[in-house]
Amino acid sequence: MRSLISIVLALILVTPLPVGAFNWNIIAANLKKSTFSLQTLNGDVYCSGWVIDNKRDFGMTADHCVHSAWATKGLIIVDSFQAFEVEGSESLDYAVLYIQGIDRPELKPRFNPLEVGQEVGAYGWARESGLYSHFRVGVIAAVNAPVDGLKGRWTIFDQPGIGGMSGGPVVDINGQVVSMTQRSDRRLIGLGRSIGEIWRATRKYWK
Repeated sequence: MRSLISIVLALILVTPLPVGAFNWNIIAANLKKSTFSLQTLNGDVYCSGWVIDNKRDFGMTADHCVHSAWATKGLIIVDSFQAFEVEGSESLDYAVLYIQGIDRPELKPRFNPLEVGQEVGAYGWARESGLYSHFRVGVIAAVNAPVDGLKGRWTIFDQPGIGGMSGGPVVDINGQVVSMTQRSDRRLIGLGRSIGEIWRATRKYWK
């Protein structure tokens, strides 16, 4: 009887959960601690980002957020702190920010290969309905794929982002960053560059 119980327990432990069965609540709560909002002088949210090195006050967002018409020229406000861009890339659409005094836990990158059908969650701040955090769960629809009208190759998600989520992290079920929200087709998909590609260009800023 004991051996039968052991076999049943082993099967339960190794049987993968079906898509949608994973409880994302803990991941979402942790993401909220690490994710910040970019704001106008009036306090309106227009983009998101996350901390990559708490001790040195570095954060990551999308390059198009830093140079957005929503941003005040020469001034980036993150959670009421003044921030400065220290490095950015229009082609990879990333910007590294120095945010003195921001005290949020870092997020770690995931370097293992991604797979189509893998569950991911995107976190950010929704611009369209005021200042509130937003979390969306979907699956990876394509990896390292070309996209019409855009340069480079992209990770494609089956869930589109919404206004304000640009620059926010996209994570796996372990809470590790696999991409960020960079482009979105409201009808169908979300797009982001591989975090490995971004990390290789910015690794000196990560913890």
